[in-house]
Amino acid sequence: MKRSNCIAVPGSERKPVAGAKSAGPVDATKQIGVTVRLRARAVPSDQTIYKEGATLPAQRTVLSREEYSAQYGAAPEDLKAVEDFAREHGLSVVRSSAAQRSVRLKGTVAALNEAFGVKLKKFQSA
Repeated sequence: MKRSNCIAVPGSERKPVAGAKSAGPVDATKQIGVTVRLRARAVPSDQTIYKEGATLPAQRTVLSREEYSAQYGAAPEDLKAVEDFAREHGLSVVRSSAAQRSVRLKGTVAALNEAFGVKLKKFQSA
């Protein structure tokens, strides 16, 4: 069920647990959720991390939640792009967080299959 405009994220492919057997299709009308993780606006350099690590805790620069979100959280345009994508595919936005760099979506199995170009399956392991 690949779509031509979908790009697989390297390392995101999941294989069944050893010994697991297909237990049939997932009910297409079942409501499920998914969390979409977004890229950070910036990533601290190794030099910054080493410098902070070598500094005594009481002397470290501590960012407020708002400062952290503004510096390292998801960009507003990335959040909006995911929210727009969700609505275009009949999914609900449950929660959106720049600081956590995530958008929680909810919808039917059929809508998620279509939106993400996948075919969800049930598996049973021994």
